[in-house]
Amino acid sequence: MNTRLFLFLLVLLPLTCNASIQLFRNGVSNYDIVLCEGASVSERTAAYELSDYLHKISGANIPVANGSRHGRKYIYVGYDGFVGNALGAKRPNNDDEGFRLVSSKGNLYIYGGKERGTMYGVYRFLDEKLGVRWYTKEVVKVPRLRKFELNDLDEREEPAFAYRSVLYYTSLHNIDWNAHNMVNSILGASNENKYGGTQGYLGVHTMTSMVSAKEFFKDHPEYFALNDGKRIDNGQLCLSNPNVIKLLISRTIDEIKKYPGCWSYSVSQDDNSLFCQCKKCRALEKRYGGPSGLVLWAVNKVADAVGQKYPDVRIGTLAYHLTQKPPVNIYPRKNVEIRFCMDGCFSHPLTASENAAIYNDLKGWNKLTSNIVIWDYSTSFYHYLMPVPSINRIASNMSLFKNFHFHGVMEMGQYDAYGGEFYELKQWLFAKLLWNPSDNPDSLVRDFIYGVYGKAANNVMRYYNLTEQLGVKNHFVFDTRYDTPFYADDYLNTSRRLLDQALEMVKGNTLEYDNVEKLRASILYLQVMRNKPLSLTNGDAEKLRQFFLKYKWEEREGKSYTDFVQKMSYW
Repeated sequence: MNTRLFLFLLVLLPLTCNASIQLFRNGVSNYDIVLCEGASVSERTAAYELSDYLHKISGANIPVANGSRHGRKYIYVGYDGFVGNALGAKRPNNDDEGFRLVSSKGNLYIYGGKERGTMYGVYRFLDEKLGVRWYTKEVVKVPRLRKFELNDLDEREEPAFAYRSVLYYTSLHNIDWNAHNMVNSILGASNENKYGGTQGYLGVHTMTSMVSAKEFFKDHPEYFALNDGKRIDNGQLCLSNPNVIKLLISRTIDEIKKYPGCWSYSVSQDDNSLFCQCKKCRALEKRYGGPSGLVLWAVNKVADAVGQKYPDVRIGTLAYHLTQKPPVNIYPRKNVEIRFCMDGCFSHPLTASENAAIYNDLKGWNKLTSNIVIWDYSTSFYHYLMPVPSINRIASNMSLFKNFHFHGVMEMGQYDAYGGEFYELKQWLFAKLLWNPSDNPDSLVRDFIYGVYGKAANNVMRYYNLTEQLGVKNHFVFDTRYDTPFYADDYLNTSRRLLDQALEMVKGNTLEYDNVEKLRASILYLQVMRNKPLSLTNGDAEKLRQFFLKYKWEEREGKSYTDFVQKMSYW
């Protein structure tokens, strides 16, 4: 008999109610895993990982079966005609990242879109129902259970955002961590992998790399910004120049051909404030409400040309610094996506009075388009080790972004090397909130701390609470320094005592010791930087130097650890 027909007849047996699922007991299971017909690469990955994790959890062998076996029950992974008939369910779109977990007649069905939806359903089942946690690239929690029973189940989930990115070094270099925590996007080109691929947002600050001074300034200085009466090679482009627009169009098309399948292709201003002052650019700014109007006018022209050839491709640009304020008398084209970069106070939510200006700008852009992706910041890029009380602010903002129906959010932290203040907690927490902003951040924080820090968890939890309390009455901005008054001696001394004690508690466990030592580095860094003479006499400066040599963290964006160690030698 045909295997699928046999399984279908089993489903049709006249049972009057759903049987509970006793997936395993005392190391024994009568379940097999069945892959859907035509399973995708990610569905196959998920099915075999499901089998592997279930074995680690229970000791039972629950294989991915090649066919039916008498007396067995099944976990169906993915959607096909058989699953559709058994459940009376429609086929999801391939790119649907939502999923459904449903029990029927003692069998379990996990299905969603073929690209990543089914896979996310499997990982959610392992996480939520069985307690598996992929906290960090090194710390994965796999509980050992004697038995597992699941009664009637029918749950559906959809991600809050279509674009979910955690721009930390871990995410950029560990695609398995991304997949297990349901992060689907990176900054850069899209790539194929066994987890259904990772969608890329290609580029940022791209205009002056598309039309570079190195290539064009000598022969065509008119392509570049006029500043104080002369053309300069280190500012923005002269966007009113039609030849510049032609070059931006052709270079964008080249990028689409070279890196197909990206979420969006960036055509965005450089990271400086030197906009062109020529008469034509100034006239466009006056007509459309400032630099944001000038940039959008140019990007719309690129989008129009690209859209004729690639109607489904998005062109991304920035609302950033001088272009943060929304334009007037102009709207983004339907294929233009605005990447709104967060500024203001990083320790208070957007709805706080301290952030009224940026909140009004965001609402202004939202009146022009719903095609918005948030670029948010969660750390200090001048002092990677400096504690930044940003978690409660970000959790609050996530719910706001969901209510605005934005396309997505990217949370940016220490992206150019492993390390930094609470970087592993933050990236895991943000991944969870990007999927579901309604999750309780306090519960997630406790989950992580007690799952990662072992015997030191109570002390780490107290240190975390002390740090977050800094953000209640104090304002953290881009240029906040280590000598700011709100890092008071009481905070520093209490935190240092807690973390020194925590280190003693985990001696003998190398991984937990390293994790606590990394946390303590934030307080050590503050104490050293705030009082260098004392740190040279009490040994803290040498401890900090040894820390950088051991872990090779960067002290600030774009600076190697060796730069900081060398600087310390001149104190």
